[in-house]
Amino acid sequence: MLKHKPIHPIFNNRWSPVIEFATDSLLFMLFGIAGVVLSVLSDCVVKVFQGKDSR
Repeated sequence: MLKHKPIHPIFNNRWSPVIEFATDSLLFMLFGIAGVVLSVLSDCVVKVFQGKDSR
């Protein structure tokens, strides 16, 4: 997915795929959490506006 520059020479060819997979999965999790939060917030905003309209 994303091409990372080598962080440190200690992370040689044996460990770089593991680190890339870990960072990619962390980014994927963060994007998923952000999507859930955004959907919940949008639902709350829609309910608030609907409540204002009904009054």
